[in-house]
Amino acid sequence: MFDYNAIVLTARRLIANFGEDAIVSRTASATFDPATGSYTGGTSEQFTSKAVRFDYRQSEVDGELIQKDDVRLVMEVNGGTPLIEDDCLFATKTYKVMNVTTLSPSGTDLYYELQLRY
Repeated sequence: MFDYNAIVLTARRLIANFGEDAIVSRTASATFDPATGSYTGGTSEQFTSKAVRFDYRQSEVDGELIQKDDVRLVMEVNGGTPLIEDDCLFATKTYKVMNVTTLSPSGTDLYYELQLRY
């Protein structure tokens, strides 16, 4: 079996050198009230990781799953795991996490790829 630890370290180093802080936050254990259509209670959780932003290619934008202003964020695997519906503060803008993909060959997480919407 291939040892991916060296690749993990390289990915972290590249993202740390070229990335910026991304602050991911969520409210955990909140209760949904169907009468108001909103969540109440819960506790705030957040973590900070380095990330690099990429725009989607025009050919990837379909107007439904990927919209024209969506951005791709490659985030180091460090500090926490982003989830769909989290908020992500990156480069002074707060985005909603629409999708999370983990590059994880043989069970070794290398990085997260996030689809963000403003």
